[in-house]
Amino acid sequence: MGAFLGNMVYRSLTTRGQPLTCAEDERSRDTDPEENELVAFNDDDEQARRILSLALEFMNARQAVSSTRIAKDIYPELTPNSFRKAFLRDRKSLEDIGITLESERRAGGEAYWTADDTTSFAEDAGLGVEDALVIDLACQPLLGDPEFPLRDELRFALAKIDTAFGDVSYPAGQGVLRDDKIVSTLRSCARSCHAARMTYTDAAGRSSERTVAPYGFYGIRGSLYLVAPRIEEGAVIDGSTRVYNVARVSGVREVSSASFSVPSDFSIDDYRQLPFQLGPVACEATFEVPAAETSEIERLSMGQGRFSVGENNITWTVDASNVGDTASWAIANGLRPVAPKELVDEWSARLEGAIADVR
Repeated sequence: MGAFLGNMVYRSLTTRGQPLTCAEDERSRDTDPEENELVAFNDDDEQARRILSLALEFMNARQAVSSTRIAKDIYPELTPNSFRKAFLRDRKSLEDIGITLESERRAGGEAYWTADDTTSFAEDAGLGVEDALVIDLACQPLLGDPEFPLRDELRFALAKIDTAFGDVSYPAGQGVLRDDKIVSTLRSCARSCHAARMTYTDAAGRSSERTVAPYGFYGIRGSLYLVAPRIEEGAVIDGSTRVYNVARVSGVREVSSASFSVPSDFSIDDYRQLPFQLGPVACEATFEVPAAETSEIERLSMGQGRFSVGENNITWTVDASNVGDTASWAIANGLRPVAPKELVDEWSARLEGAIADVR
């Protein structure tokens, strides 16, 4: 994504396809390559830097960004009047590469900015189960090759296609498609630090209304999850933070009269689950861990489960909610299950099917 944005900004700021060049009088006078002196930016280069900085800022922002912060972080050398003019020009350039910014006035009259999710960012896409497994199997030799210099990068890339493994189960009549209005409203509440009043259906099919403080979101297998505590009588309830499947939210509205602050020690990673742990626990899954891969599997486990060291092997035991999803995840990460038998059989069947597709 970063390379794509860089290319788009580059193309939008060059003239007739010619590369950007520094003005002759702005170049370093010392042309000795051994000196490695920096080359000064011209106006076009500086604008490209600002636009890339703005794009990355709003792609990663979890809440609205104030004009004061934007001016301080990205336009530190400009006066307030020059900042307003430059920021206006840069917003137009951002629109040219597909990122639209919206603003709202808050107490004191300062503008707070967010990227319009519906027009700025592409929706998630995923491979089918069989295709994903075939790609993972084809890449396994490289992942296990200590001399391959891009093992970590490849593992990270393959992790992105794990979203296609298995289907998430929902209560009867519940769809897996997300309502854009619901997602937008929840994200708006998170950015403005306002409570959200939502109608939620739990895994048992029971629907109820609850007021929550949207702390953050994460995605697994193409589904979006909200981490939020309950709010009662305008106050956050201690110990009530939990994970909500956004697909089970059937209605939501912003409660602007109830505000909250995200704790400084809050981390979304503390609430992430492994892809096969969504829902009630169905069994304990045990995997054989290659000695050379122990540290990597410990990282992938995200602290879930327990590792046991025997005389001849190392095993990892962890709770699992869906046998099929667990088998697919194990194949994707080069692990072999040893228990329970139902998981071992499912793993073998899926592995044989993927190998047959390759042939």
